[in-house]
Amino acid sequence: MNGKISSTFAELSQKGQKAFVPFLMAGDPFFELSLDLVEALDESGADILELGIPFSDPLADGPIIQKSAMRALKEGMNIDKVFSLLQRIRKRTDIPVVLFSYLNPIFRYGLERFAAKAADSGAAGMLIVDLPPEETLEGLDFLEEKLDRILLVTPSTSLDRRKVIAAKSRGFLYCVSRYGITGIQKDLSVEAYELVKSLEALKKVPLCVGFGVSSAEQAKIVASYADGVVVGSALVDEISKIAEGKSSIERFKDFAFSLAKSVH
Repeated sequence: MNGKISSTFAELSQKGQKAFVPFLMAGDPFFELSLDLVEALDESGADILELGIPFSDPLADGPIIQKSAMRALKEGMNIDKVFSLLQRIRKRTDIPVVLFSYLNPIFRYGLERFAAKAADSGAAGMLIVDLPPEETLEGLDFLEEKLDRILLVTPSTSLDRRKVIAAKSRGFLYCVSRYGITGIQKDLSVEAYELVKSLEALKKVPLCVGFGVSSAEQAKIVASYADGVVVGSALVDEISKIAEGKSSIERFKDFAFSLAKSVH
């Protein structure tokens, strides 16, 4: 295991704070701006970064994240370029980075090759959205030796599977706040709170809630009962406005700061 994510949560706990975990797609809307956006998140108070690997056929991503991936792919983003971006990120900040991907791209790339390059590039963790926790693929042990493997648990997950997932997750456990795909939501779901409460007795790592957290007010509520708050679509939506010339990095940074302040 990498250990950087655990250290971050330990430091936050000593300060009585929760973790702000933003998501952005690597290479969206293009390589250099993506790098500037990471720096903006770091300066705004982000504690851990989820960095998406663009994929053309996602299952859990809503329209906002899908369009983000397509913008990045259109600019020629691929796994090797994600590693290049990660190496550049490491020169600017030491924020722990969790790579977020579906299995197909990294399976084609090679699990051992991917794990080695990801670790060498400075990644701290890996979240493979569509890989069941019970799966034992060749090379997966090698990946878990190099990176914290973060797992997803949803409101529909049975108690028996929740126990398995809680036992196997490293770094943190990603609690999906509601049924369905990612996207901006006006209201928080009751399922998120109930899911976190059901996992408290089982958890071996911090619990972070994501999917649909869209405002500073919502982030503050989630931080009152979870160890960390993941915000994706709302931030990526701001990036889409930057790509269209309707917003700016400064506005993006202000929004990220408001989220971090609410979570902390």
